[in-house]
Amino acid sequence: APCLNVPITCRGRILGVMSFVSQDVDTVTQEQKDLLLCIGQQVGIAVESLRGLQELVQNKELLQTVFDGITDQLVLLDRDLRIRMVNRAYLKRFKVDFADIVNRPCFEVHAGLDNICPGCSLDKVLRLGTPATDEIETPAGESFLIHFYPVWGSDGQVQNIIRYAREITEKKKVDQKIQQTEKLVALGQLSSGMAHEINNPLGIILCYVDLLKRQLTDLPQGLEDLEVIEQQTINCKNI
Repeated sequence: APCLNVPITCRGRILGVMSFVSQDVDTVTQEQKDLLLCIGQQVGIAVESLRGLQELVQNKELLQTVFDGITDQLVLLDRDLRIRMVNRAYLKRFKVDFADIVNRPCFEVHAGLDNICPGCSLDKVLRLGTPATDEIETPAGESFLIHFYPVWGSDGQVQNIIRYAREITEKKKVDQKIQQTEKLVALGQLSSGMAHEINNPLGIILCYVDLLKRQLTDLPQGLEDLEVIEQQTINCKNI
């Protein structure tokens, strides 16, 4: 049977073909053919848009998979500081559903405030476009190191901000123990040095006490006084 083929095109590329099979194909006018060509172009644009949408969905799913694979808290904020994406670690930490926090400002979700949290570096990241780091401690005594990274848009402005939070509670405890140990070691070295420096003159005193005892054998009172000096010097060495 006669066939009329109409290309499905988009941006000069042929994406497919629409085939019309009919005995009356020869009766199709030029205006009808032009209309079919326009329809083919519109179908091509629709097909290309669907392909782009599919790629976008796949990229978003891939990005979410990467986000969820990170065990530290990760949040993607827009320039208005609204939450656009979070990972599984974040949801687990705050015990929330994504639907409850998406498109809400981070300061509202985290602190129940109407404006950016006092001392937060997000404002500096937006103004200067440079990464920043904060260290915070929760009321429960947990410590977090928070990094902010700007993401630039095609207009040269900060389009998004990545908020990366790592818990350092245990690390800080270990660091404090190490510092305490270092202090104890330094104190021990100081004590050891002082004991050595004090023992030297005490040893000399005991040596001279021994010499005087030999010279004062005929003076009982003198020997008794030397015994007192010797005993007190030995006490100092023991201390």
